[in-house]
Amino acid sequence: MLRIGWFSSGNGIGSMQLLSKVNQEISDNNLEASIEFVFTNKDPDEGKGVEKFCKFVQSLEIPLINISSNKFKSKNSAKNFDDIRSIYDDKILTTISHYNIDLIVMAGYMLFTDNKLCNEFFMLNLHPAPPNGPQGTWQKIIENLINNEYSYAGAQIQIATTNRDQGPIISYCTFPINNNEFYNKLWLKLDKQSNIQSSELFHQIRTDILKREPHLLVETLKSLVSEEIILERKENFNYICLNEKIEKSINSN
Repeated sequence: MLRIGWFSSGNGIGSMQLLSKVNQEISDNNLEASIEFVFTNKDPDEGKGVEKFCKFVQSLEIPLINISSNKFKSKNSAKNFDDIRSIYDDKILTTISHYNIDLIVMAGYMLFTDNKLCNEFFMLNLHPAPPNGPQGTWQKIIENLINNEYSYAGAQIQIATTNRDQGPIISYCTFPINNNEFYNKLWLKLDKQSNIQSSELFHQIRTDILKREPHLLVETLKSLVSEEIILERKENFNYICLNEKIEKSINSN
């Protein structure tokens, strides 16, 4: 049984979809795991997205932990969050210390973490780009994929480090966005002089990444349970491609 601590900022629909998918797989006995708690760095009153996310967590009857990073920063009269990041993460560690967990899943968690958290736990970070792909926010990643005419988009799961989105990759998936009949039509419609983020191509890539992320996370967790993936403290993993399992799962739904 894999015991999971779940970290999310709870801002968008993607965060809820990821939690929902993993929880459903557990409920259906397809994944030998448990979600011991959900932690978010926001309070429900900090936006409609996080309010909805918190209500969803409560509906699943999973323990919910809220420690607002914005309010923590104000309370400590800090100009920059970097100044109090270490003591904020200390508070997180103290709060979750009585939970017995094997790893932490970071799904839409928007804060950098301190060394203490990374050293205490294996923290899995979902990054919406293929291996050797762009870094940054998901918006910047898709813009980069388009501007540089990548052949593939995708997503990867890394062991989180203090170097954001640069931790060792343990699994990934990809799908073609070039030399593909469906996508070729979207490339022909693209006007790079206009706002790329409003293009059909941008939104289709985003849709197809979101479609695969929950499956990537579930299949990665299953691979950890079966010990096809074994977490270790090393820089380079022989990371696995989960395309076949993910496409099969998508097509069966």
